[in-house]
Amino acid sequence: MTDGGCLNCGAMLAGEFCHLCGQKSEPLVLPVREMAAGLAGDLLSLDARIVRTLRGLLFRPGFLTREYLAGRRVGYVPPFRLYLMASAVNLALSAWLRSNTFFFFSATPGAESARTIALLPRVMFLLLPAFAAVLALVYRGRMFAEHFVFALHFHSAAFLIATLHVLLVAPDAGIPGILVPAARLLDAVLQIALFAHLYLSLRQVYGGSRLATAASMAAVLAAYLLVLVAALALTIQFVIRSA
Repeated sequence: MTDGGCLNCGAMLAGEFCHLCGQKSEPLVLPVREMAAGLAGDLLSLDARIVRTLRGLLFRPGFLTREYLAGRRVGYVPPFRLYLMASAVNLALSAWLRSNTFFFFSATPGAESARTIALLPRVMFLLLPAFAAVLALVYRGRMFAEHFVFALHFHSAAFLIATLHVLLVAPDAGIPGILVPAARLLDAVLQIALFAHLYLSLRQVYGGSRLATAASMAAVLAAYLLVLVAALALTIQFVIRSA
């Protein structure tokens, strides 16, 4: 503990943590044992937060968005960081297994097709606001930032589901031939799970009856599909012209 003000910002302390910058009040130099204990505590806290976040993201659709919008945020990975982590895991695994797929789309043989697939993760990132805008059109009366948080959480779940898809279909994944039919069946289940996740997330976050949620989901998917097709067409044109 230090006496007086915060060593980081100079504010007067009224407890263990500074009320302005959040820095903990502690000695300038910590003993090695305390440094090791602090590091272990930070790692365990981070692991627990990641596990809690992934459990809520994958098995409780809409839960993380509701928690975030309700202000209960400290126990979970922030939405934007979660999206970056999920997309990075997907892209890293795809590169490692030399997969030519992005989500449930596969590239046909050819350099242009491969380049298009390589650009799609960047396109998907740029389309996050577009997905939020579609939500804003269907579900009026909310701030755009709320829709954007929903978009980040849903796309994070989509990337993780797509990661499982890569593990099931990539040639270098090493699935034994006898298990290929089961892998294909599980892959079909994953595609259904992606739509089920969106439906349950919409119902949990925005409310409404089952029928109303289904109609809203159909409207969201139809509008977003148009955006995706337009973005894909522009991406293909870019690849062709830059070849």
